[in-house]
Order: sequence, then structure tokens, then C-alpha cells
Amino acid sequence: MDIVYESPFGDVWPLAAGHRGVFIKENSLDDLCGDSEDVSTSPTGAPGQQFDGLNVKAMTGTLGCWVMEWEGDSLDEVSANFRSSWSRTQPGTLRAVSHTLGDVFTQVRLAKSMPPLPVDLREVDGYDLQFSVIADSGVWWMNPLTGTGTVTVTNPGDVPVYPRIRWKGAGGKVTLPSGASFTLPAAQESRIVSLDNADSCAVVDEKGVLDRALWRALHPTVMPEGIPVGQSRTYTLPAGAELLWNIGVFDPWK
Repeated sequence: MDIVYESPFGDVWPLAAGHRGVFIKENSLDDLCGDSEDVSTSPTGAPGQQFDGLNVKAMTGTLGCWVMEWEGDSLDEVSANFRSSWSRTQPGTLRAVSHTLGDVFTQVRLAKSMPPLPVDLREVDGYDLQFSVIADSGVWWMNPLTGTGTVTVTNPGDVPVYPRIRWKGAGGKVTLPSGASFTLPAAQESRIVSLDNADSCAVVDEKGVLDRALWRALHPTVMPEGIPVGQSRTYTLPAGAELLWNIGVFDPWK
């Protein structure tokens, strides 16, 4: 399995093939699969319960790595650089290759500070480093899919899908699965609007920076509409716009 960590500061650490002095040990990616609780109601006077859905928790897990000197960088330098690439508050991206789903990724941050160095690094060639991480989204995401015109999205994953719309140019009418519609305003540069209420249907540029003017222009009319698990929905977009969506799964190795 190929595993790569991309830090929130732009550093990239291959943790399997082509590593930079830090590599993940065999069978040391512990847990980091989705966890959830049933949401249910119990009808008065009736047996059992009615299943209403899932409350998805954050994913937690442990990474076990071997840290060693590498191609001119001392053990102390490799260790310091790798440890500095992780943050307790700013998530980086952990990417893996699933044999069944292809490339998957999730954003991770430290669940707690890394443990102290166990030895004097001047006296050893390497050391074991085990640390805990947390993925706030609670899922692994498959690479984005796209479509233009009239797009039917099917959700075979474990959580609802909320697409995004990227557009540039004149804009135009968007028709949502419910039949409701709104109009994309003209945009000289590429912009992306989320159809997820958790994002407040924000409008951002390609770097994720909020475009407040277009957000305000769209906010009164745009509505969040997603695709429930196991179902399909159809969106209709104007010319110059495309739909983007990611499928989220609890277990990328199933």
C-alpha cells in the first residue's frame, strides 16, 4: 500500500515507496476507519426502534513509523523536519491507495502532541515513532468526480454527498434535484459554490479563499441539496459550469 502525508505547510512525506527517511512500519496503521452511532426513535407502545440514520464520529488512529537518517540529512534533521510537518490544529492530508477504490484521502491532525524523543539521536541510526491522529471528517474520500450539463449522481458510499459547482463566465440557471433553482452570477475567474449547508453554501476561489461578494450575491437563493446514501439525484447546470463530488467511505480497504 502506498501512503503519502502532505503537511498543512506544503511538505510531502512518502511513507512507503520512495520515503525520505520516515516510513510506515508494516501493520502499523491502526484503526483510522469510520466510526458512527445509530440515530433512532422508539415509537411509544411499539416494540423495537426505527432506524433514522447515522451520527458519524471523527476517525482516530495510530501511525507507527521508523525514523532514520537519509541522503545527507542527519537523524536529528529528519526527525525535526517530520515532527514539524504535523500540527495539533491544522490538518494535513493522508493519501492512500485502496486496491478496490483507488486513491483515497482524509485530512488528519495530531490527536495529541507527539511523544518525546526516546533516545539521544547522536548515538543511534534510527528510532520508532508512534503517534495518534484524528480525522475530523470521519471518512475517507475518493477522488472527485465531475460532470457537465444534466448530471445524475449516484452515492454508493457511507455518508451523504453534497456536490460543489465550479463555474466561470456568464453563469446561468442551476436546477436542483427537488426542482428548485438558482442563478449563478457572472464570474471572471473560476469560482466554486458548495451545496452543503455545513459550509454555509460558501463561494471560494480555486485556492479555497472565500469570495465574499459572490457569496453575498448567491446566498439569498442558493439551497443545499445532496444525495442520500444508496440513492441518485440529478442536477442541471448552465454552460461553463461543472458539478464536482466526492464519495465518502468508512473503510477504504473493503
